[in-house]
Amino acid sequence: SLSNVVKIICAQRMTAAITESGELFTWGFGGTIWKQGALGHGTTTSISTPKRVEGSNQELLDKKIVDIACGSVHALALDDRGTAYAFGSGEHGRLGTGSTWGTKYPQRLEYFTDFPLQKVFAAKEYSFALTHDGALFGWGRNDKQQVSPPGMVVDVYAT
Repeated sequence: SLSNVVKIICAQRMTAAITESGELFTWGFGGTIWKQGALGHGTTTSISTPKRVEGSNQELLDKKIVDIACGSVHALALDDRGTAYAFGSGEHGRLGTGSTWGTKYPQRLEYFTDFPLQKVFAAKEYSFALTHDGALFGWGRNDKQQVSPPGMVVDVYAT
């Protein structure tokens, strides 16, 4: 159950909370018009009460989640080892999986295996991550240079 909350994020269509023990809970709008599960529970069902995000094979059950960022229909979670996970709509490459497909369960961002992260950020159609070394990575929609303005060096990780 949801108790001892240390962080809560309110996005346009969903809410996420992290407990003191590192459990991740989400609730709100569960899908998109493309049937991509924005809450990370494996379905597109919307829910009005917090539900723990476990993963497709319950891989998040033994992880301590320390950060969460929510866009309008996607989210990024970060564990205490600096590993990032993404779920929801992949349109514009906003998940950072190297694809524009969405995922109904948290998917590990393999690109960052050698770059432990300290923080994740999500906007409506793009995302960012900050490494422990201070390197900034951005990916997703960039038609108005929202990920990489002129003169700024950012690695865009999406196809």
